[in-house]
Order: sequence, then C-alpha cells, then structure tokens
Amino acid sequence: MWDDLRFNVTNFIEGIFSISIKINVPNGLPNSAWWLSAIYGPAKRRNINNFLLELTDLNSMCSPNWHLAGDFNIVRYSAETSTQNSSTYSMRKFNTFITASSLIDPPLTNSKYTWSNLRVQPVPFRIDRFLYTTGWENLFSLHYSKALSRITSDHFPLLLESSNISWGPPPFRFINQHLKENWFKHNIGTWWKNLRQIGHPRFSFMQKLKNLSFTMKAEYKKKKKQKKKKINEEDKRAWIKEIDEIDKLKAESQISEAQSRRRTSLKAEINQYYYR
Repeated sequence: MWDDLRFNVTNFIEGIFSISIKINVPNGLPNSAWWLSAIYGPAKRRNINNFLLELTDLNSMCSPNWHLAGDFNIVRYSAETSTQNSSTYSMRKFNTFITASSLIDPPLTNSKYTWSNLRVQPVPFRIDRFLYTTGWENLFSLHYSKALSRITSDHFPLLLESSNISWGPPPFRFINQHLKENWFKHNIGTWWKNLRQIGHPRFSFMQKLKNLSFTMKAEYKKKKKQKKKKINEEDKRAWIKEIDEIDKLKAESQISEAQSRRRTSLKAEINQYYYR
C-alpha cells in the first residue's frame, strides 16, 4: 500500500499516449523529486510523430529526474524482432528521440523479447522497456531489469528493481473469487466486527486489515484442504516453468503446433487454479 510518509504525488500530466506523475520524497535528499511516465505507444505508424512529439514535450517538463516505462510499440533495432517488415523510419525516429533526450535504455538481463503474438509461428518483439535519465539513475542506483514469467498475457511483465527503494509495508490483497464462496459471505461481517484495535484511526484501520488478512488466509487454507482435488504449489511452478520453456522456443521460432496447444492447455489449468 502507498505510504504517504515516504512518497507523495504532487503533480500529474495526462497525455494521449502517457500519464505522468511527479513523486516527492518528503524526507529525501534535496532535488530528489522525480517524474514517472506510464507509456502506451500507438499501434499505427501514422501516429508515431505525434507520439514522439508528446514524449519530447514531456522531457522538457519532467527532466532532470525522469523515468518512462511501458509499451512503446516500437523496436529500436532490427535484432529486437524476428520479422523482416519492421519500420526503419520508426526505429530511426525513436532512437533520435532517445539520444536527444539523453535517456538510458537498460538491457534485460534474462530475455531478448518482451512480446509475442502467441501463434504457432510466433513473431516476437521487444516493444516494452524502461527508459530513464542520468538524474533518475543517480537517485536509484544498484538496480537491474528483467522479464518475469508470462502466464496469460502476450506481454512479458518487466521488473526494474533497486535495493535502495523502500515502498513500505506490502499491500492488502483481496481475491475476488472469495465473494462467491459461502464461507466468506457467512463470516466476513462477523470477522470485521470482532476485530478491535486501539489507536489513531488510520493505524487502527491498517491493523484491522492486516488481522483480517491473517484470518481469511487461515480459513481459505482450511477450506482448500477439505477439497477432494488439490493442486499444490509444485504443480503450479512446474506449469509456469513449462510455459517459460515453450516461450523460449517461440522466441527462436522453434515451436510445433502440439507445443502451442500444450501452452494453451497449461494457461487454462493455471487460470482454473487461481480463480476456482
């Protein structure tokens, strides 16, 4: 959950292809405020100039501490896709913007591509990426970027991690599927009423959520054990590992139709595991 004592948003900019927020660090070093821009680039080439013009305008407003992240829908080099029809015009314009803005494009430590069309003969691209200025890098050093496991999306989730960032306590997570379970509907009201916490209203509310989470997890585990058919964590990890192996073959255009069907079947099994 967002911790206002460590970070707060002081401004925002909404564009056609981006949303940017200014993040202030109340107890941080001087000039430690920085901008974060979430990007979704245009799928049609005719909008590329308007897209890059918007990013250029953002650079003038968000520098020197600026971080961009998202789906740019452009590759930088021919090696970032297996197709022979990539637009050299878009690549050239994108690279010109990155150079002119003095942005850093960190390499992925464990993957070559970030997206695939999930077909038997896949066409992978690296269209998702992080970009940041030297000023931002100086604020958050000792970081690295990597691709995470892809389960259902055609994009690989990307992670940029820094040992210097402390985001506060983990968030309260709620599984929507619980709303359909009788054990949840019959007990949630009683559980919440029975929780008692003395202190400031904000502190009291947070502690009650924390204690409610413990109660729900315990009840969920008990009910899960009562089911005749159980799927354990080892099965889930094995499925994800197999999906990753198939994805690696897809990136090299070495996947068969049987493997493609197998991946679709594994995705269905994992969805059933998460949402049943």
